[in-house]
Amino acid sequence: LGQPAAALLGEPARELLLHPEPNPFLAQAPARDLRAWLRQADGEPACFSFAVVPLADAMGRIVGLRGTGRDVTAETREAEAQAAALRRAR
Repeated sequence: LGQPAAALLGEPARELLLHPEPNPFLAQAPARDLRAWLRQADGEPACFSFAVVPLADAMGRIVGLRGTGRDVTAETREAEAQAAALRRAR
């Protein structure tokens, strides 16, 4: 996202989202390929694919999330361009 990890630690993840939904940071069950558009340090949007696993306390309440994110902006834009080209060809 163009920011050092230290700048992101402790910050609410939702602050990075360009749109409130979908919010992969609210997952209630393990999930893969949850996509969301985030704001990069330069203000440009970036699409990320997340794999997440909720973390629960001793009472079973979800208290956090562990996961990974991968920048899929280029492939998302390519897929959108291909879909638009198919629509125009019809």
